[in-house]
Amino acid sequence: MLSNFISNRQCSIVWPFFDPFDTHWLRPDILAFQRLADHCHAKRLMNRGSVLTWFEHEAEADASRNLQPCPPTLRLGLEEDEEERPGLPFTYRKPLICHDGTQPRIEWQGRPLAFADMTVALIAHYEMKPRMIDFAIDHERELYKFGRILATGTTGHEVLAATGRKMEKKMVRYHSGPKGGDIEIATAILYDQCHVVIFFVDPLNPHPHIEDVRVVFQSCMFKDQVVMITNEMHAREFMSRVVRGKEALTLYS
Repeated sequence: MLSNFISNRQCSIVWPFFDPFDTHWLRPDILAFQRLADHCHAKRLMNRGSVLTWFEHEAEADASRNLQPCPPTLRLGLEEDEEERPGLPFTYRKPLICHDGTQPRIEWQGRPLAFADMTVALIAHYEMKPRMIDFAIDHERELYKFGRILATGTTGHEVLAATGRKMEKKMVRYHSGPKGGDIEIATAILYDQCHVVIFFVDPLNPHPHIEDVRVVFQSCMFKDQVVMITNEMHAREFMSRVVRGKEALTLYS
């Protein structure tokens, strides 16, 4: 049902919170849902940190995007009492009591980090590399704010060839994705050495090294303080809304 809403452009922002240690997120219907989200340019926020960063920097602008009536089968029950959370551009409504009688407890622990102290990773499937190059050209100034730029081999080479020479001193090129580059970036994520992952996923063509790609996703799901972006539209909005004109980003854990 949710995949149908995505394909009919009735849903443009999703929070798929899956357990990275459970194979549930690799079920065919779940994989189809994630593929459709990228194909339809829906923002796919797969960990708590990505959601909270979206709330702080993008929620207000997205509030009027593609407004749709809430499908009756998915309508959520909310309590009437509300409370304002200082520093967040939205009103938080307490959820209903859980089925086991407990009240969910939500805690935000954020720390601002200067872009100069952050690392961004650029990954693009083969058919998406021209889009990644255009993105890097259009947002060279924003990318240069980051202290380091990680990239898989071919993507890094093509981005450097298309942008200014000053990007070269910030770029760390790993192997190509099929030869281990995805795994190298996933390792940097797990060791808290990467803070933003921009992955231009090709949702229409199969990939022989899909297992390596899923390792990157799984690493981001495991580390809440990583902001993960999986399509070009989200990446461009992130650069224009969150990075442009600012010097720091609040990361959550």
